[in-house]
Amino acid sequence: MKNNKTRDNIIEQANKLFKQNGYESTGMRDIASACGISVSNVQYYFSKKVLIMAEVYDNMINAYFEDVLQEEQLRNLLGPSADSADAFMKITAVEYEFIIRALAGAGSADSYLSSLLLPEICSVYAEKSTELFMSRSLCPDKTKSQILLANTMMFGGLSQLLQFYLSHKNEYSLDEIMVYPFKSRLQLLDIDGADSIVAQALQYGNALASQPSRRDEFFK
Repeated sequence: MKNNKTRDNIIEQANKLFKQNGYESTGMRDIASACGISVSNVQYYFSKKVLIMAEVYDNMINAYFEDVLQEEQLRNLLGPSADSADAFMKITAVEYEFIIRALAGAGSADSYLSSLLLPEICSVYAEKSTELFMSRSLCPDKTKSQILLANTMMFGGLSQLLQFYLSHKNEYSLDEIMVYPFKSRLQLLDIDGADSIVAQALQYGNALASQPSRRDEFFK
């Protein structure tokens, strides 16, 4: 029978090692040693290292959005909106702020945040965005699976685009890169005014990311 305390400790110790040594440089044996258990015990809970990192990101994203909602100037940012275009813009802006802060804290290619580019991690983002869309009754004419598909395609493409961006920083701005996945998601969901929504979201996301925030601590 699986023990939640053991599982939580694996995630906690792995998170510390990922931050200290980088994702690629941390092995399952390192995680097991930090937890004081065997590798097979770690694998009983998580068959692959990336599944541990997915849990780390799941916890991080939950905490990140909770923090957004606690800041006075952002308290209503993700609240109900009578205007669906405004709601899409706000959600996209916070997603973009997350990406900007994550990349700013990424450091070397073997950093803790190199895993930001892994497809398994992008699936975590897709699920979280889908939860946001569903909880605010956006896209009422779409099923949950249709919304999840649009988010999965966006974040899957985002993984490849971010890798391209990190290799071509001198040629392209992040705004130029991010236009494509954000706009494609809105088009897949048949949302009118995608160009305007994305343009506003990029501007708003940049403004949020430029403000000093304790959310930077999530990426250190």
